Amino acid sequence: MTLGQGGFGGGTSGDFCKRSAKHKKFHKEIWGVTDKLSLKNGYKVSAILNWLMLIYPVKGITDYQLDAAEKVCELIPKAEVDYTVSEEGKKSSLSYRTRDFRADKIVAPWLSVSAPLNKLTKQQFERLWQIQNWMDKPVPDAGRYRCDIHVLMQAFERKLCNIDDMADAMVGPFRPGRHGGNLLGILTQRKPTKKIAAFLKKQKPVAKLIEEIRERIIDVELHRGEKPTPATALLIKIGTFWGTDTLMRLLAGLGKERLNARGLYGHATKAQSLTALIGKTFPTKEDTPAAFSKNIKALIKAGTISEDRVLELAFFAPQWAAFVEKHLKWSGMLEALYWFFAHMRYVWGASDKLVAGTEYDEDDPEEKKKNRRSNWERLILERTTLTTAERNEGCVDVQWFHRIYDGVGAK
Repeated sequence: MTLGQGGFGGGTSGDFCKRSAKHKKFHKEIWGVTDKLSLKNGYKVSAILNWLMLIYPVKGITDYQLDAAEKVCELIPKAEVDYTVSEEGKKSSLSYRTRDFRADKIVAPWLSVSAPLNKLTKQQFERLWQIQNWMDKPVPDAGRYRCDIHVLMQAFERKLCNIDDMADAMVGPFRPGRHGGNLLGILTQRKPTKKIAAFLKKQKPVAKLIEEIRERIIDVELHRGEKPTPATALLIKIGTFWGTDTLMRLLAGLGKERLNARGLYGHATKAQSLTALIGKTFPTKEDTPAAFSKNIKALIKAGTISEDRVLELAFFAPQWAAFVEKHLKWSGMLEALYWFFAHMRYVWGASDKLVAGTEYDEDDPEEKKKNRRSNWERLILERTTLTTAERNEGCVDVQWFHRIYDGVGAK
């Protein structure tokens, strides 16, 4: 079993056993005791054991783990299964303190395997897939408990689920908390892992579906009123949108409304929604400053946006700052923006946007590990001797400021 998901019975054993005699019996059957098992440095021991199982796999361990998982599912008290269809159960967060047995530390450690998914035989993976599907819907109308995204991707590759299942996992009912994961967010992140990138390259229908979801979200949010739509909630989950054309549609949709960067929730106004979409839109490798400038000029000439909006864009969505610099013909503006953000205490995700498309936009995780600094930190430390701690305390690099000011001037 995988011990790292809660380790040796977790911290809710006492409460669990108090629910009924059946609960106490269940706990005794799967853990051998009716109270919390305590272990000094439990998480460290769990991590070591997990690694040992990977390095020195025990013969027959996968079948044993699957047998145990199926037996645990069979033994779960009916009251716990019934809870999943109650109003409280459907609405509750799947946090570590949930009453939902599917995320309970007492049950969860038994419901996975230690072997890599791609090493499972056809029969073994099908058993795991059936367990995960039962956990998602143990009874009709149960609140959803999403399948682990890596299991889902493997199931799609093995043709055990179809494109409708992928769509449901991306945009279907979503419950907060620690569960299957945000599939839509992971598949639409700006810099996907090699595994995700390979999956999307190979599975063309999934890549096509993602583009359809992106387009649908944009279309719905552009044409909505002030009342939120089902697409509004997806804005929290989705990672990125792409291209100058997308950006121009969103800028035109926002018009002269103020950029509203307040927290994005399901009840966001239209301005908040479009602002969030603008912030999540990045240039592609094919986008050019010339095309950007041509489209921006057309929007300004038509009276759709103000000239100030262009400079606002550089601060709110700095991934477009290099394009803005070329459009405004302000040599040194990008460096000025680096100075500005470097002296802010909190940048709330702007650092990733500031390095997007630059030489510091590192792809290789091994290189990141070797550098031991974020891409943003590397960019800044080539421009100032002040540390992050010193800047956070209010120190200002005056020399860097004057170098920039001499180039940009009082603009």
